[in-house]
Amino acid sequence: MSFYREIEPYIGALLIQMKETLSYRSDFVMQIFMRLGFPAITIAAWAAIYGATNSSTIGGLSLMSMIEYFLVTTVVFIVFFNDALWDMQWLVQSGDISAVLLKPTRFPLNIFVGGTAVTAIYFATIGVPILAFTIWLFHTQMTVSTIAVFSAYMMISLLIGFFASFTLGCLAIYFIDIGGLGMAYNWVTVWFAGGVVPLSLFPSSISSVLMSLPWAYQGYIPVSVLTGKISVAAAVALMPIGIAWLLILFAMAFVAWRFTKRYMDVAGV
Repeated sequence: MSFYREIEPYIGALLIQMKETLSYRSDFVMQIFMRLGFPAITIAAWAAIYGATNSSTIGGLSLMSMIEYFLVTTVVFIVFFNDALWDMQWLVQSGDISAVLLKPTRFPLNIFVGGTAVTAIYFATIGVPILAFTIWLFHTQMTVSTIAVFSAYMMISLLIGFFASFTLGCLAIYFIDIGGLGMAYNWVTVWFAGGVVPLSLFPSSISSVLMSLPWAYQGYIPVSVLTGKISVAAAVALMPIGIAWLLILFAMAFVAWRFTKRYMDVAGV
């Protein structure tokens, strides 16, 4: 009973956020088009590159393999892009952060639940249909081990995305407007996670560096596991590095929030 009372406020926050996301229909539809527009442009650009170079493969990938890769990337990116930074900036700018801090909930967990609600909605409305279409179109081999490892990486991706976004979001308390930083971080994430160019196409020296960074474990590796470009065994062997990055970013988020909370207490926020 006590456990239910502990999680009840967060369940309520989850449901409220889902309702709010769906109630703003024009914004919801616009978000769907934006989330579909970028991969569509990326696929079109790669199709043009294949056509201009008259190549059947680039870096060992055919055009159809590239299309499959970016369709799955669209699904994965829905999971790892987190709105914590933007939500925290809005709370600071609107002045509502004081009211949120007075709620009988943990602020970081409240932010996580709100962002997860939005992620769940877009994953259900965009991610699942695209994933099903991709599996049907490309006859993607789905074994139990593949699904298990892919799901594990999705959880790692979700948590890394949240901890990184929350850490940067703490800066909103000090600087009020961190929109530019948020946009810059999003673009770095897209490129370093293989959202524009698969990491395997970079020179080996650069690719090895990118594969050691957290963004690879958010995007490129889970996508490559599902599309068969990385074996399940290889993905499992790489997973400890992804978990290590998750723990590092958790520690960063924890420390950032401790300092931020202390600053707000002194400033009387």
